[in-house]
Amino acid sequence: MNKIKNNKEISIPISFFNTYYDGSKYPGSSKCKGVKNGANCQYFAYELLRQFNFQIPDFRSDDLWADTIFTKKVKILQPLDIVLFNKTKEIYASHVGIYLGHNKIIHLSKEVGYPTVWDFKEFKKRSRYDVFIGAKRIKIKK
Repeated sequence: MNKIKNNKEISIPISFFNTYYDGSKYPGSSKCKGVKNGANCQYFAYELLRQFNFQIPDFRSDDLWADTIFTKKVKILQPLDIVLFNKTKEIYASHVGIYLGHNKIIHLSKEVGYPTVWDFKEFKKRSRYDVFIGAKRIKIKK
């Protein structure tokens, strides 16, 4: 598991907790116009980061992992880093969440249906998210 550098916790705008899971609203979809009317895990995470003035394209998880222009891979977690999980080490179709600090991650999953804050142990309990792929940090702010 990655190490944690900064345990400062991030406050999430309350409007994000009203989002529901909708798999048809993924990065790049013409249906995406904010998270009020639903999102998938990736779109939810990117819109949350945009609230904190980060610039991130509408990457799918494998494109996010390969990107070196907007993001960088990190081994020491800081709040607002993007974390990726999957059932295998495969990057394609990885689940995406945002690290909040204090070992907590906010994410939107089909399983729960609405934004949830879990720690790493909660992800490990589910075979679908059992493998922690790694973390990326956005390099560009607006």
